[in-house]
Amino acid sequence: MTDTMSKVLPLGKPLRHHTGVWIVLREQLRFALNKLIHSALSHILYGTAPVTREIGADGILREIQIVRRGTVVGALEYFAAKDERGTWRGGHAPCSYLHRVITDNSASDRQKLRIIRQLIAQLPGNVLFGLTAGPHAEDIEILKRAFQGAGFRTWPQTTFVYSPPSESGDLIASMKGARLRTALRAARRDLDVIEISPTQFIRYFVDNLQRAGKRNYCSPSLDHALLSDAVNRQPPQARIVAARRKGVEENTLESRLESAIALTWGGDGLVKLFRVTYDPCGHPHGTKLLILEGAETAACQGMHLDTDAATEGGKTLYQRFGSFGAHTRHEFVRYPLDWYFDKSFPRLATQLRQLSGQYS
Repeated sequence: MTDTMSKVLPLGKPLRHHTGVWIVLREQLRFALNKLIHSALSHILYGTAPVTREIGADGILREIQIVRRGTVVGALEYFAAKDERGTWRGGHAPCSYLHRVITDNSASDRQKLRIIRQLIAQLPGNVLFGLTAGPHAEDIEILKRAFQGAGFRTWPQTTFVYSPPSESGDLIASMKGARLRTALRAARRDLDVIEISPTQFIRYFVDNLQRAGKRNYCSPSLDHALLSDAVNRQPPQARIVAARRKGVEENTLESRLESAIALTWGGDGLVKLFRVTYDPCGHPHGTKLLILEGAETAACQGMHLDTDAATEGGKTLYQRFGSFGAHTRHEFVRYPLDWYFDKSFPRLATQLRQLSGQYS
């Protein structure tokens, strides 16, 4: 998968250029106007009411509902919390993309647009948001219009989806390409697939990035909280699995993992590769075996497997599988004003945070 927050870096220092300042002010104004109009006025005019409730992960996961005459006509799940640097970050619930935001089947397009704007108006304004509408999201054009009008940046992104065959059996046989099938069988011969905990996964994920000299755009603490919540739900909405060479003793578990993935699923019909990580010096086909495990999980759940977008290297990998089809999803990203300030004047922002900490 890719992390939405990795897209913040190319923006540079937006507040130090007049064009950047105008874009920032326009985004903030649109968000403020949407909140002003649709957090109060439109509810009075149309007889609706917003309800926000906590749904998991010790309050990190929340759901916004728009209610009219006791009936929920729209709903949006999201998470929001501070990361390790103190930045408020948020996004869609990891188990489910935005897919059916409007729950009123009789709503017209105009009413749908208003309901989505009302939902957006309830989002906190100090959070760096990355919300994703899945490849099969309903009312995608209305979603794009509503989020763009509320100051979010929107763009399409390619993701890859695997649909398990209707008949049961060995999924390796359903994969296209003789070389890939040979690699998967070799991996299955050499490796065991085991379950690991969120703590083990996050530690392994961070260690692999450090070994590869790559920057971590994710938040380990938020990932841990969200994955723990999904794994512990009844029924569970996540699996965390790893590939380990056969014959390895239990007490050497973490040091001998070849690769690991976190799978999540919810009400959108997709099992998602929420996070993928591997040892750069590990088994060459360990990740492929775990993707196959994801496909088998999707088959057991009666769902499709979604790669949760992909890096350039990931695109090549999924294309080699042959059975993954390219689909388009849409991301809606909002940068709050304090984030812009932090990126444009990092030294001053750090000093202000330190002063705030002394007097808090």
